[in-house]
Amino acid sequence: MRETLVEKVFASEKRITDQNGADYMYKNLVWAADLKTFYSITLTEKLSPKIVRKFEKEKKRLLDRRGGDSVFTLYIEADEPPESFGKVAHGHFFYSPSRKGLGEIRWGEIDSILREPGSPDRSAILEWLDKFLSLNTFEISIPALKDPGMAPEGKTGLIISVLADYDLFKKIADAGWYDEFITVTEEKIIKIIAGSVYPFLKDKITYQFSFSPLSYAKRVGSSEGAITGWSFREPVPVINKVLSANRAVVTPVPSIFQAGQWTYSPAGVPMSILTGKLAARRILTS
Repeated sequence: MRETLVEKVFASEKRITDQNGADYMYKNLVWAADLKTFYSITLTEKLSPKIVRKFEKEKKRLLDRRGGDSVFTLYIEADEPPESFGKVAHGHFFYSPSRKGLGEIRWGEIDSILREPGSPDRSAILEWLDKFLSLNTFEISIPALKDPGMAPEGKTGLIISVLADYDLFKKIADAGWYDEFITVTEEKIIKIIAGSVYPFLKDKITYQFSFSPLSYAKRVGSSEGAITGWSFREPVPVINKVLSANRAVVTPVPSIFQAGQWTYSPAGVPMSILTGKLAARRILTS
C-alpha cells in the first residue's frame, strides 16, 4: 500500500505491522528499502539461535556503516515559457560554474569545521558554503522541455540539485538555524544560476522550495538521506562483485529477501532492477 510506513517485521510469524497498527501476513517478503531500517525494526524472537546469531552479526555490521551521497534540491516555478530555457540548454544537463573543482572543499574543509566541539561556527560554514557552491556541479532538469504538459502555459518548472552532506544539515538543525541555512542556500544557488546560465531567471521566480538531505531521510527513510546506497568513504558492507550478485539478495532470515540500491554496491537503477529480478527468481524457484 502506498504511503504506508512499516514499523515492525515479526520474522517468526511472517507478519509486518504498519504505522496505523494494521498487520499484513506474508509468505515471502522482498525488502527493497533502507537496510539499516530493516535490521532495526525486524524482531527475530522464536527463530533458531543460529539464525539469530547471523542476523545480529549482519545487523551490527550494517548499522556501523553510512549512506553515500545525498543532494540539496531546489524546485523553482518561473513565470517564463519553456522556450526561453530551451534556447540555452536541453531539458536535462549539468553545469559547473568553475573549472577548478572542489578538491578538499567537499570533505576536508567541512569535516574540519564539523569536528569542532559545540555548535558549528556559523560564519565559517557560510564562508565554506560560498566556495562549495561556486565550485560545485549543478544538475538541472526542466521537465516541460521534454513534455509541455508538465507546466502551465507560459510557465516553467526547474529542478536544480547539488551534492550535499547529511551531517552538515543535521548539525545545523541541532544548532537551531536550519531554516535560515536553507534560505541562504536557496538564494546562493539562484544567484549562481541567474548570474550565468539563465540571466532572466531571478525576476521570473514566482515560487520556490527545497529538499535537503534531512528531508530525503525523513520522507523516504533513506539513511543519511542517501540517494546512492552505501558510502565509499569506508568499507562497503554489501556484495560488490557482479559474479556474486545472486547472493546479494539473501538475508539471514528465511523467506525474506532484499533488493534495491542498498543491496549491492555500487548502486544504480540497473542493479536495483537486477536484484529485484534475482529476488523474485529465488522466491519462484523455492
